[in-house]
This record gives sequence, structure tokens and C-alpha cells, in this order.
Amino acid sequence: MLGGIKDERLREGVRAGLTNIAAADVRPTDLSVLTRVKDSELEAAPVNISVLRSDRGLRWAALSDRAAIPEREVRVDQSLFLQLVDRLTEPSVRDANELPDLLSRLIVPLEFQWLLTSDAPVNLELDRSTAIVPWEFLSDIQQDTGNRPPLAVRTPISRNLRTEYSSMDIAEERAGGPLRALVIGDPGNSARGKGLSGARREARRVREVLAGHGVTVRILIGAPGSTGRDEDKYEGEEPATRIDVLRALLAERYHIVHYCGHGTFSASKPSGWVFDDGLLTAQELEQLSRPPRIVVANACYSAQVEPAASESKPAADQVFKMADEFLRAGVVHYVGAAWQLPDDQGLAFADAFYRALFDGRTPLAKPSGQHA
Repeated sequence: MLGGIKDERLREGVRAGLTNIAAADVRPTDLSVLTRVKDSELEAAPVNISVLRSDRGLRWAALSDRAAIPEREVRVDQSLFLQLVDRLTEPSVRDANELPDLLSRLIVPLEFQWLLTSDAPVNLELDRSTAIVPWEFLSDIQQDTGNRPPLAVRTPISRNLRTEYSSMDIAEERAGGPLRALVIGDPGNSARGKGLSGARREARRVREVLAGHGVTVRILIGAPGSTGRDEDKYEGEEPATRIDVLRALLAERYHIVHYCGHGTFSASKPSGWVFDDGLLTAQELEQLSRPPRIVVANACYSAQVEPAASESKPAADQVFKMADEFLRAGVVHYVGAAWQLPDDQGLAFADAFYRALFDGRTPLAKPSGQHA
């Protein structure tokens, strides 16, 4: 077993624990020596939690450092559940302060609360019904203090969407060659009230960070003929239209696609990315055969998905969204927002995300003779 553990400190900690157990004078009634290695001696291992919809509420399972995988079901009224999700998706200041505590107490099994008390990274496995929950708001209700920071502020949190339509084709993932990125910024028309100067700044900042790490970047900014302050304009910038973006996505190969601009979401109407010449929706991506490794959509509601089909709305009537279609095509990582996204926060996130991605030597692709 030790041979499969890559972290040398973890390996040493396990050896030390086994040595202590072997050397101890253990009596049948004395189990105090059978304790796990102190958390302070090791980096916190990620906690993997599965939260899936059940007939009566939510079905939880946790894969932690224990041999067994505990499962619990929490009974939750569906209408009450959706009301809580809705109020936390677009929260008032008061709701943002008060409702995370209720979210944690209402839907998290009591025996699972300890999983949220440390700074261990949390990875959530979700289905379409549970993906709509703003899990980032979960709080540590074990603390007695009134000011408990949300989970996403304390520790890294990620989501994996459990779905039947995601591609398993990894041929493109193995493709070599230099890393390439497509950056799309502020494709709406400022003359029609759809311009975002912050999105232009973000796109140029992303281009700067990526290019600084050896990534070949194609940048499309603004609608054709749109006005804007272009003091920071890069040589080679092109206007952004749906035709040009679709040609780049369908006919060319990019490892990273970054979009910053307006986004729309509707449960009954087409949703997607806003361009001056129309809306880019999931429908236009159905023929995407060379998916990027990473899509970052810094736009309002860009990560929203519809809940699972119900008797009142069968699967055939569901309207797929951009996140759905990118995942179906085989995108490995999709980063988006389930709520409105202010310009300055989007820029700060994009800058921090790409710096951490490359400076932390996070593997992105396996290009020949080049390291990300």
C-alpha cells in the first residue's frame, strides 16, 4: 500500500504511526494508541463528497481518510429547497449573512459537519439537481462564533458534474504541440448598452499573463465598429463576432478558451454568451469535436444548469446551456459563475486563476518539448 502513496510526508507519517502501534503495549480495553496521524503533521488531504438527489431529499456520501464510505439521506422539502437556493443565488446582504447557516443546518447531515471544519480542500460530486446549490456558501456551524466565513473563502472547493452525456474521448487531450488560447472580451456593442470596459481590461490582462508563460494567444475584443478606450490595445487584436468565434472553436484547436462579457440564463429560453450580432448558445456548439481542455466563462450565470428532468418537464424538453454543451463535447475543466459577476471581481479572479495555474505548475497539457 505504501508504494502507491506519492506524498513522502504522508508515507513517513504512516510509517511512524505503524511503528508506534507495533511498539505499544496494547491491552484489549486500551485503544488510545490506535489514532491517526495528527493533522498538523500532514497537508490536509482533499475531502470528496457526493450529494445526489433522492426520492425524499438529498443522498450524501463521503470519501475521506477512513476505510468505510458513510452514506446518509437528508429529507428536504423540494419547494423549500428551491426557495433557499433561489435566495442564495442572488442574495441580499442580509440573506448572504444569515442563510448560509441555515443551508448548512438544513441539508448537511449532522455526522458530515466535521468534514467542513478544517481547511482541507473539498471536491463535490453533484448531479443536475444538486449542481444548482451555491455550495460555496456552506459554513462551519461547529464554531460558536457568529462570524463564520463561507467554505469557499476558507478552502479550495471544486465541483464535478455527474452526467451521462460527458465525452470520454481523450485523443485530443494527448495531442502535442504548443499551448494555444482563445480570449474573447466584451463582444457586445457599447452603443447598445452592452459594452463592458472591465471585460476588455480582463481580456487583455489574461492575454498578458498567458503570453508571459509561453502560451500562443488569439484575442478577440469588442464588436466590429464599437467604441471604447483602446490605450492598452495589443497588436493583432480582432473584433469579436459569433462567426469568428465559432470558426475558431469548431475548426481550430485551443487548449484554453476564456470569455469575459455578458451572459444570460433562462430555464425556458436559449441562454449563452452575448455578442453584438446575437446570442451564442449551446446549439451552435453541438458540432464541437476538438474541445478545449479548460473553458473559463467569466460572465453572469455562465455556470447555471437546469435541474434534472421531472414529470412536468421531460428530458426531451430541456434546454441545454453552454456549460452542458462544453462538458458534453469533452471539456475537461469548466469554470463559470452561477450568479451575477461584477467586472472588478471577474478581473481579479482571472488574474489569480491563471497565475496559480501556471506558477503552481498545474499540468494543463502534455506538449512535446514544452512544460506548462
